[in-house]
Amino acid sequence: MSNLHKIGIGAFLILCLALMPMVAAAEDLNQGDGTSLTDAVGLPANLGQVVCTADVNSDGTIAGGLHAAKAKSLRVGPGEYQVGFNKPCLDIRAANGYARWLQVDTLSIGTISGGVSCTTADRYNVPSAVWVSCTDSTGTLVDTSFFLFIAH
Repeated sequence: MSNLHKIGIGAFLILCLALMPMVAAAEDLNQGDGTSLTDAVGLPANLGQVVCTADVNSDGTIAGGLHAAKAKSLRVGPGEYQVGFNKPCLDIRAANGYARWLQVDTLSIGTISGGVSCTTADRYNVPSAVWVSCTDSTGTLVDTSFFLFIAH
């Protein structure tokens, strides 16, 4: 084994060790209802075909989208949202092969400052909804508007 190869393996191991605290911190996240995040293993294939979308205002109301359910969508608390959908997105859990991604956006002109980013997850006990949690660069939960895409 060459020295370059050994250095590469060593760098990889150092990176893995550096990321461990982040993984541990992620395990502490929950949906405000006592459910913790878990890693999924062996999810069904996802073809990447967008089937539902939602344009969500910072107050949790739906501004538009494809099959977005206004009655199932709300701001749960600062920076935390439930975004619901109608048919054909009635059971959009990751375990069923659905993927979701989100783009923080003003839904208009201008910019959103503060390094805002959002994560998504299955919504506990609401299979037709997605849990969204948004934070600024300091990790503080913050309200923001965004586009949400659901693919299967």
